[in-house]
Amino acid sequence: MLLLIASFAHSHATFVFGSLTLNPDPPQAGSEARLRIKLEDPSLAPVEDAVVFVELRRLNDPAAPLPAPSTAAPDLPEPLLELRLVEVEAGLYETHFTLPNPGSYHVLVRDYTFPWEETNASVVMLLSAPAGVNEGANGALPFILPPTAIAPQSLWTWIAWLVGLPLAVGLVVTIVILRQGASRNPEGA
Repeated sequence: MLLLIASFAHSHATFVFGSLTLNPDPPQAGSEARLRIKLEDPSLAPVEDAVVFVELRRLNDPAAPLPAPSTAAPDLPEPLLELRLVEVEAGLYETHFTLPNPGSYHVLVRDYTFPWEETNASVVMLLSAPAGVNEGANGALPFILPPTAIAPQSLWTWIAWLVGLPLAVGLVVTIVILRQGASRNPEGA
């Protein structure tokens, strides 16, 4: 029961503010780079214990619309890279990767913390400008992960809450009352 309650505490029912950074910035194709994501809640407290992935896709048309932040998986082609980030500090997630070709990339940030909680947001980043082009650094790329539905989506979970919880409380109350009665009348008379 406590594990179920604890899992609800970790899911985010509010907006999560994120920031994506690269080192080096911009990275060069064929070399290793570090990608970091910082996640904070609206009170600017770090969002800990998240399961964060990023998906990189080549962006052929920088003017093309990106998928809106949502709690549903967008219909996109297969990513060139899918990377899992690990938490290195409270609310700070990191991964290392070797860059594909130079150019602009659509980065889809995905949070899979719980089976019923999936949320995603998109950013565009430049990965190593082609020779002779000085595009400059990406800097910190902000994004927002939308709130997620944190209610359980299984009928059996609802039944456990609606029926099992009152039964468990009734059993505990009955045991406490019976023990108090036995301690008042130790002879059983």
